[in-house]
Order: sequence, then structure tokens, then C-alpha cells
Amino acid sequence: MAELLKASGTRHEIQPANGRAFTLNELQKYVGGFIEIVSPAGCINDRLVVNEEGLMMDLAPNTAATCLAGVPIVGDAVLCIERGEELT
Repeated sequence: MAELLKASGTRHEIQPANGRAFTLNELQKYVGGFIEIVSPAGCINDRLVVNEEGLMMDLAPNTAATCLAGVPIVGDAVLCIERGEELT
């Protein structure tokens, strides 16, 4: 399962187009640029995909993603919850 955490505060469940694993291109579209993988605080298997250049691009703060990561996150983020999904 994965959730798109929008900087605006909304959340949407999302699925990989192939039904199995997100492609790099898919993840880049969701976050609006190059990706960086962040491990949410206290979560060994979950991953948060964020825009690597979000601070330089002056993207809006993402409160939900920041709370999960324990560090400031800006822009939209994808939370990949480990239930068999793969990042390719």
C-alpha cells in the first residue's frame, strides 16, 4: 500500500500502474522531481519518497511527512508501507 501525502494536507491511496511496484518515473511524477528515500522515524520497513531538491525549489512544507520523518519535509511525498510492495 502507498499513500500520497500532499503538502496541502490531503492524503490519497495510490497504486503502482503495473499493480506490483512503482517505477522511478511514477515516483518522480508524484513528488515533482528527483527522488530521495527517507526512513520514517521508528519504522524499519516503511519508506517515504520525497523530492530531493524540494528545499532548493522552495516547495511548501509537508506537515504529515515531517511528522513521520522527524525532519523537515517539503512538497508532496509518497509513503510506501511495507506489505510486499517494491520500489524499482
